[in-house]
Amino acid sequence: MKKLFLSALLLAAVVTAGADSYSYLVFESTDGTATYLPATGTKIVFENGQLVAVSGSESVTLTLTDLSYMAFTNDYTSTDGIAAVTTADEDSPSQWFTLDGRAVTGNAGLMPGIYIVKSNGKTIKAIVR
Repeated sequence: MKKLFLSALLLAAVVTAGADSYSYLVFESTDGTATYLPATGTKIVFENGQLVAVSGSESVTLTLTDLSYMAFTNDYTSTDGIAAVTTADEDSPSQWFTLDGRAVTGNAGLMPGIYIVKSNGKTIKAIVR
């Protein structure tokens, strides 16, 4: 029992120390929705098959089967999955693809939906509303 207690105490110390160097805790559900809470001061409880995270007036409640990803991060991406909107210059064309991998020709007048965009050696998710 003493070893279990010491292991739990050590794990709590490591997690607390790790959280101090990150700004956010991100929770991503299986539908791709991401929610960000401040890393400092967020309390997490697991009960009745759910994760409940609370930070001030903000909270996240997910069933454990709907939780696909949870991690500390310094990169805040808005809850719609877009960190920043930038325009590619003429020297670095972008390629747009549907989620099933079909290339989209001309990105003007795109239908609402989620697209994969490749530009400048990066691949990002873009949501068109």
